[in-house]
Amino acid sequence: LNRDYMKADAPEMQAMLGLVRAHRRGLDVALIPDGPKGPPGVAKAGAAELALATGAPLFPVAIACSPCWRLRSWDRLMLPRPFARAVLVVGPPLSASDVAGVAGGRGAQREALRAMLQERLGQATAEADRSTSTGARVPSNRLKRPTPPYRSASTASGSGLPIARRTASTSASAPSGR
Repeated sequence: LNRDYMKADAPEMQAMLGLVRAHRRGLDVALIPDGPKGPPGVAKAGAAELALATGAPLFPVAIACSPCWRLRSWDRLMLPRPFARAVLVVGPPLSASDVAGVAGGRGAQREALRAMLQERLGQATAEADRSTSTGARVPSNRLKRPTPPYRSASTASGSGLPIARRTASTSASAPSGR
């Protein structure tokens, strides 16, 4: 974990270390990249730093539903109405190897991975929104479970949820948490 990224005693650093430890124990780790402070829809560097620190791939995830209520919160939280149609879109994974060739050190790699995550989250969100607003079906290849070496997808509510996954190559050194 790059300790230059934030102060060692900051609550955010303690949370990040907790996620790294959970990943090392074999657990799947999920977080919302636009953070609790926003702005909404803008990925922060924490998910990218986690991927760089653990080597785990990031899966951009978007959820949309229609009809729904929108709360007047900073992120316009979406609550499905009864009998709403909901769509979960899982985008292609991103990994630290995608930015291995970026010059400028760890900070430049983190920013490059954050920007890639931002783009993929936007694509997944647009696809989920299109699928619910038009009633169109999500292509069947988007609904299939990931194939090995990835385990089945975890779910959580909210738009833009990357999931750091353990792969067969990274889980060999740690026992399974299940």
